[in-house]
Amino acid sequence: MKFIDNITVDKYDEFVNSAPNANILQSSKWVDVKKEWNYKRLAVLDDNDKVIATAQLLIRSGLWYLNRGPIMDYSNIELLEFFLDNIKAYARKNKAKMLKIDIPEPIRNAQLQNFRKSEEDSKKMAILSAFEKAKFKHKGFTSYMSDTIQPRFEVVKVLSDNFINELPKDTRRLIRDADKKFVVSRRIGLENLDDFVYAIECTEKRKGISLRNKEYFENMMKVFGEDIILYVSYIDLDLALNVCKERIEDLNKQIEEVKEKSPKKVHQLKEQVVSNEKLIEVFSKFEKQGDRKEQIISGSFTVRCGNYAEMIYAGMDEQFLKLPAQYKVYADSMTVAREMGVEFFSSGGIENSLEDSLLLFKSKFNPNVVEHYGEFDYAISRSYQFMYDYALPLRRKVLKTMRNIFKKN
Repeated sequence: MKFIDNITVDKYDEFVNSAPNANILQSSKWVDVKKEWNYKRLAVLDDNDKVIATAQLLIRSGLWYLNRGPIMDYSNIELLEFFLDNIKAYARKNKAKMLKIDIPEPIRNAQLQNFRKSEEDSKKMAILSAFEKAKFKHKGFTSYMSDTIQPRFEVVKVLSDNFINELPKDTRRLIRDADKKFVVSRRIGLENLDDFVYAIECTEKRKGISLRNKEYFENMMKVFGEDIILYVSYIDLDLALNVCKERIEDLNKQIEEVKEKSPKKVHQLKEQVVSNEKLIEVFSKFEKQGDRKEQIISGSFTVRCGNYAEMIYAGMDEQFLKLPAQYKVYADSMTVAREMGVEFFSSGGIENSLEDSLLLFKSKFNPNVVEHYGEFDYAISRSYQFMYDYALPLRRKVLKTMRNIFKKN
């Protein structure tokens, strides 16, 4: 085997995009998103010069971060050990201060309802032993999402060609209800990016958090091109109200015509009148967003790499929470992803306890929960490791406390 640092982008992409554990963080395009970092692309070749492992590291201030990599067959422990030995020597030679590796291999991967009782990866002890042998320190199977840079738990839907019909009955009903409640879901491009940014800003305001600005999403769309799946849902309130009123008028005419001829039919028609009256009541409470014809309800931003796609951001105007728009947005995003050859669709990380506010919604799509090993650190500089593990977290904690104090005052 040979360890190289001059793999071409084409060869690198060919290997990553065809790998079963491909992910956007190991896409060659990711470095054009993380422009504030330097990077290295490495590979291992077999004796016939065939690529059998790749790794793309982000580098900044002495930290070499291998995020959801290397991409390789983790049942080949000899290959893993070879890679770890060589990347350590390479990092030392290039004056790195610390190596941090977060492998893509899951330790558990099972449907949500069976996850807690599911078996761990049979390769667990061999993988942990390989890192221990190479003097990497495992940060452990951490308890909180904030303990690691990337979430250790994520929700992944396995897509088949018939996945929509395989969704729970209640989820399929909610997707249909979105249509009945005048929700329109559209895949959009750069020209309508402001609509998605509005949905993100609504979520930022509601949760009191800061996500990403328009420039970030513009850059992502330019970098990933056709591999971006961006959906926004809308409602035309004037149209919805007028249609409901016209329906009620027509239904009342039918009731007059039927009258005592068919009490059962009259009952059914009256139920439809009540249903439309309820919709009018709901729609009448919504506030219009300026002079827009269609109101923005929600949106999602998904990136594809090989057979994997990840919905990395989603947002919603909370006044429309009673409309099942996000069910339609998720389903449409997954449908397009499947048409692009995606088999694994991640809707992002969740709390390690599985007690996550968004998990109830995500569970409606009958997903798998994927648990990752977490982070492995190799300290080349002990003083740097101390600063990274203790000094920086303490500084962040102090700054956060100070910000909270100033907010109260």
